[in-house]
Amino acid sequence: MGQAPRRMGHWQFEWQSQPRRRDAASRGYRGRSPAAGLTLRLGGDSEQLIDVFTSFGVTLALSVVCILLVLLVLFHNWIDPLVIALSLPLAVVARCLRCCWSGANSG
Repeated sequence: MGQAPRRMGHWQFEWQSQPRRRDAASRGYRGRSPAAGLTLRLGGDSEQLIDVFTSFGVTLALSVVCILLVLLVLFHNWIDPLVIALSLPLAVVARCLRCCWSGANSG
């Protein structure tokens, strides 16, 4: 088997006994081959950050789908919910850009 994982900052190094491949995809930086059996993966805060952003993205997508379904039930067609869903974010972005360019606050 391999040695216990060793941590250095956000990276975790693991040694595994794997046969050394010589194809182009396995070569490292500028054609140098990596050490046999060396694998790198994120650990610590970086790993948690990836997990949080993945969960946030899934939650955001599900919330948009739920809002569109509620609008679909309320309006009984597809056109009005899509117009609302596409125009509202664009209006918010335009409002923010106008405030930035003119120097006015949004109040």
